[in-house]
Amino acid sequence: MCLCALYAPSGHIAAAQNNAGQHETADHFKLIVKIVGLDYSVGNVKVWVTAPDGTTITKVIEATNLLNSLQDDDNNAIEVLLAAKKGFIQLGDEFTACVKILEDKDEIGKHFACEKDTHKSSDRTKILTIRL
Repeated sequence: MCLCALYAPSGHIAAAQNNAGQHETADHFKLIVKIVGLDYSVGNVKVWVTAPDGTTITKVIEATNLLNSLQDDDNNAIEVLLAAKKGFIQLGDEFTACVKILEDKDEIGKHFACEKDTHKSSDRTKILTIRL
């Protein structure tokens, strides 16, 4: 049920969100998955969020293109924005966000990680950090 996905180097998500403003309405819930610890040997990365009922939003991205070589991107971090219909995750629901490295040229480092969190506020945006 993924309606929209944006990706940006860490700290640049606001500009990406502004560019996609026409896709956002009050009926959307935004999940920002911040992935920390990537390096330039990483290619494709799968990012997904699973709601308590088993519904999943999934996106495969090319991580290398999103890393900014001109500045320290907060430990080589990128942010992935997934937007779902309102109700995907209800207030008080526990959900799981996961990252899996699908392509890694040097095969060094952690290649899979998940984090659980609870949607605790009425905000329409939730940020979750996953460290590899």
